[in-house]
Amino acid sequence: MCMERFDAEAALALIERHRATHAQFVPTMFVRMLKLPEEVRNRYDLSSLRHAIHAAAPCPVDVKRAMIEWWGPILYEFYSSTEGMGATGITSEEWLRKPGSVGKPLMGTPYITDDDGNPLHTGEVGTIWFTGGTAFSYHGDPGKTAASHDDRGGTSVGDVGYIDEDGYLFLSDRRTHLIISGGVNIYPQEIEDALVMHPRVVDVAVVGVPDPEMGERVVALIQPCRPCDGGSRAGRRADRVRPNGAGGLQDPPRGAVHRRPAAHPHRQATQAPDPRQAARRAVTPVGARRRPARPAAHGVSSACQLAHRNGTVPRPVMLRGPAGPSAPPHPALRGSSPCPRRGPGRAR
Repeated sequence: MCMERFDAEAALALIERHRATHAQFVPTMFVRMLKLPEEVRNRYDLSSLRHAIHAAAPCPVDVKRAMIEWWGPILYEFYSSTEGMGATGITSEEWLRKPGSVGKPLMGTPYITDDDGNPLHTGEVGTIWFTGGTAFSYHGDPGKTAASHDDRGGTSVGDVGYIDEDGYLFLSDRRTHLIISGGVNIYPQEIEDALVMHPRVVDVAVVGVPDPEMGERVVALIQPCRPCDGGSRAGRRADRVRPNGAGGLQDPPRGAVHRRPAAHPHRQATQAPDPRQAARRAVTPVGARRRPARPAAHGVSSACQLAHRNGTVPRPVMLRGPAGPSAPPHPALRGSSPCPRRGPGRAR
């Protein structure tokens, strides 16, 4: 089964109705299921599930721990890339011993280097490389292709992390997401992990925008459930990684492609107006066709919405289970689930 658009309660209803045994998710789906009211989560029998696979994005430690408490040790995580450079995997039992890890190698051999390509020691954070993966190149971009290969025959997509003393790989973030504020390196993932479990936050993406004093400032783009107090989770993070601002979005940009375009409206706000652009607007010929402005949702400019909308691809949840007699659709399958309010519970 493949849902055209993910709905948290509908997914639970489908698992129960079709007695699904295997399912694949991304962490955002876990967050939305965990935020269903406890009575809703406990309404569905999920005992048929034997394997719940997740990948595609780092999973916050609190989220994964809550999912294992709810569903049991059936979660299996793998880390790889579209380029096929290598892969790691980890079971629930391993993860409980190594919280936050994405596992040991399944394909290729990982190693960590600094910015100059020098190998780093166990536990030191740097760029993740793999040897023994699939060869790849970027179409029409020889410079990016060259930067993704090193003299040891390794390949990298720019992810940052470290390997511990037992050979388990841990992710920090992508180097392209790095925010440098006041000379301090800040990885957005740490802030996103703290904000995403707020009961009034549906999803969040953190970006850096220019700042005349600090170089960059941290802005959190939040998909809200209802108005919330931005300081209620502040105690979870150090001062250096607290967002300097926040904006609302219907769908925050996720992944490497859409973060920078989404920051564009905030970047514009920090830059002085260009007098040449103003002059061009002043002499627009009479009768020239202008595209009417569209109102922005949640106070964010339409440019930001457009940047995200052009690249938005719904992430389906894939379920597999034994064939069986059909049953009338559950009411949850005919509409959206209620606004998420509370934390994790247990399935029957």
